[in-house]
Amino acid sequence: MTTAQEKIALMSVRRHAAFKKLEQKLAGLKYMNAYLVEQVSANTPFLQTSQCEDPEIRRITQLGFAELRDMLQRGELKAVDVVRAYQVKALEVNRELNCITEPVLEAEAIAIALDKMENKKGLFHGIPISVKENLKMEGYSSTIGFAHQLDFTAKTDSAVVQVLLEEGAIPLVRTNVAQTLMTIECSNPVYGETLNPHDLSRSSGGSSGGEGALIGAGGSILGIGNDSGGCLRIPASFCGVYALKPTSKRISLQGTLGLANGQDIVNPTNGPMSRDLDGLVQFSKALFAERAFSKDNYVAPISFRNEIYEKRKPLTIGYCYNDGHMSIAKSNVRAVHVTKNLLEAAGHKLVPFSPANVGRAMAYWSDGSFGDRCEDLISKLEKDIVDDVMLKAYNCMKDHHVCEDDGKRPEVDNCNLEEGIRYCAKTSNTEQISSMPGKRQH
Repeated sequence: MTTAQEKIALMSVRRHAAFKKLEQKLAGLKYMNAYLVEQVSANTPFLQTSQCEDPEIRRITQLGFAELRDMLQRGELKAVDVVRAYQVKALEVNRELNCITEPVLEAEAIAIALDKMENKKGLFHGIPISVKENLKMEGYSSTIGFAHQLDFTAKTDSAVVQVLLEEGAIPLVRTNVAQTLMTIECSNPVYGETLNPHDLSRSSGGSSGGEGALIGAGGSILGIGNDSGGCLRIPASFCGVYALKPTSKRISLQGTLGLANGQDIVNPTNGPMSRDLDGLVQFSKALFAERAFSKDNYVAPISFRNEIYEKRKPLTIGYCYNDGHMSIAKSNVRAVHVTKNLLEAAGHKLVPFSPANVGRAMAYWSDGSFGDRCEDLISKLEKDIVDDVMLKAYNCMKDHHVCEDDGKRPEVDNCNLEEGIRYCAKTSNTEQISSMPGKRQH
């Protein structure tokens, strides 16, 4: 029987071979300068972007989403040239950040086929996209950081990927995740840790940290992630990119690998991450449409209402500086204050509010997410390698499981967030977790 370590070793060989194959192919392209070819051949790190990129690559990868889309629609750019430019950029970024789990080697063939089209072009014609590793793609593994999942490859694409392919998007790479999708860092024993594109001493956030890091560093213009407790929003904040967490059941979850089958109380949702707002809007137009609705009867069939989006009438928006339970970093307080002022200057009405009992809400979230007393999650981790970032939570879950019926667990009605954290720290015998935003824990 193959051990977890052996599976990871075999995967690493295949992964390295895929990267090397793509690098060698790109090294022969006419617009890659001699220095870059030398770096690829030597398998040594790239220099900074300004030193190693060809002007054409830089020109393409610095276009905003709307401008890139319009140029592809008008035929001013070929899809294959855009794909190759982003392949170069993504590989360069990945060397430093480890944000890509594997490249999609079929990307160039898809681009060439799109360039031959004469009929109506899709909403994403020729746009390269990145895809979070837990969204299934035919022929690729979705592990969510578990070595035992490496044995399984998807036979079909997830519903979201299907829609984007039909609209002309080109999956370029698959991106890294937090093991179990349950931590706010991006690390697992299978693919390793993803770093922050703006500060290598800090985390990219999680669980969609691979997407956040890649887009934040310019290696992708649009990506797909998912979120149930911040997995889109946290890496977007840490990496300085745009993200949208849609309401649950607005976008299909078919073909999206989750943590526990049957858990239907706390629902995740797929959503976009992008370099700019235009990418989020275009993604919403494609996924809030009949083509997407026809693939999943569970999705609310409410189309994107462009007339509301373009009307831009003043809104009433609530804001708060803290949740009444946890100390908030000064940078976050400042961000809320700056955003409030900008929205008011744009004509919107801002109303302060105090969140309801956040501690009790978190207890409900925990009970809803782990209604089986964590048995399913514990059983998965017990037969695998537990990532260092996940270890504290794993120990807490095991002790929570043992102590749940002995009266030691805080009661829901009296529970607050700080009490819960103290309980976990005490039962798992771990150190106090730093409150510095984005600081990697070791």
